[in-house]
Amino acid sequence: MGTQELDGQTLPVAPVLLAELGNSPAKKTVCIYGHYDVQPASKSDGWDTDPFKLVEKDGKLYGRGSTDDKGPIVATLLAIEFMQELKIDIPVNLKASFYYI
Repeated sequence: MGTQELDGQTLPVAPVLLAELGNSPAKKTVCIYGHYDVQPASKSDGWDTDPFKLVEKDGKLYGRGSTDDKGPIVATLLAIEFMQELKIDIPVNLKASFYYI
């Protein structure tokens, strides 16, 4: 995706997933948006664990950032897949944009 300037640094632009399903002029178009990141990711912001790292505390497992907005993205994709498998017509055109901040 290229690079961006931020606070005097050149940083890579995070990956973006763009998708389209359907292009019928007879159907309305719905845009689905989601991000799959962890905010804030710094321990200095008050967190006591690193993001995306599974940690055991008192016999329980914690995975900070393991689902941040990923659940709705996966649910949307599974719903579309389910409708397609059952040969149910999706009543709208879909455009999707999922990105990592």
